[in-house]
Amino acid sequence: MPIFVMRGLDGPEGLGRRPAVRPLHLEHLRELERQQQIRFAGPIFADDGTTPIGSVVVFESSDLAAARSHQNVRRYTPAPAGQARPPSGRLDQRPPGRCPGI
Repeated sequence: MPIFVMRGLDGPEGLGRRPAVRPLHLEHLRELERQQQIRFAGPIFADDGTTPIGSVVVFESSDLAAARSHQNVRRYTPAPAGQARPPSGRLDQRPPGRCPGI
């Protein structure tokens, strides 16, 4: 299966929102884990090495459309009224055999 890298940064109010959205975030990751799709997942820290500012998930998915569906689930907070929610974070596909150590 193809490997995808999903990276999301929290944004200016992210640190304050993190405690409220973390349970949903972890449940989504547990579902990918149950499906044995996660290769790696973890936080992204600010330059101080302790303040979380986002997360990265390396996972397998059947194709780009299926990977995007995982990306869309990760929208933890609704868009403001009357506004569309842009794609959450960045999603990159890695060719098989091109991810050393994974």
